[in-house]
Amino acid sequence: MRTQLLPVEFHGDTVVLADFEGQPYVVMRTVVANLGLSWQPQHIKLMEKFGSTVTEIVTVAEDGKLRSMVCLPLRKLPAWLYTLQPNKVKPELRDKMMRYQEECEEALYRHWTTDSASSAGSADTGKLAWIKERNRVLAQLGDAKHPSIARAMWQSLKRIDEALGMDTAAAEGLAPILQQKPLPGMGDGA
Repeated sequence: MRTQLLPVEFHGDTVVLADFEGQPYVVMRTVVANLGLSWQPQHIKLMEKFGSTVTEIVTVAEDGKLRSMVCLPLRKLPAWLYTLQPNKVKPELRDKMMRYQEECEEALYRHWTTDSASSAGSADTGKLAWIKERNRVLAQLGDAKHPSIARAMWQSLKRIDEALGMDTAAAEGLAPILQQKPLPGMGDGA
């Protein structure tokens, strides 16, 4: 089975998604390079923190040779991005890193669900993917231990609910989670 690579333009960079067993994975070397980071330390961090979910996907390169790519499930990308500290990179890269932290997962997920919906030939398939993703994000939000991870999950939930035409603040079952983790931009129209 050939792995389908999906290049996605993001603020002048190309980030590569890999369709592996019907799930979206992010080719991490491209993201690391786009952020101006060294691959080796980030590879070590990926394996230490996300090793159980990191997958090496083999694909045929342009030269016809097999290449192995270290990939992270798209749903884990925000967690990895929030391990990065913008104040520890060159000043000219800080804005870019923060833009990745705030927007990259949404742009990639939107690309994934739009392509999935169009290739299946049904808008219902895209909506079903959004609903499944919403349920996954809700579960992660409830399990989030670190405020920055919870904040990222909350932002993802807001974007998903917007795409589905739902009101995030009125989401059933969120009240206990929000009371435990008051975060900027949550509730009260803030």
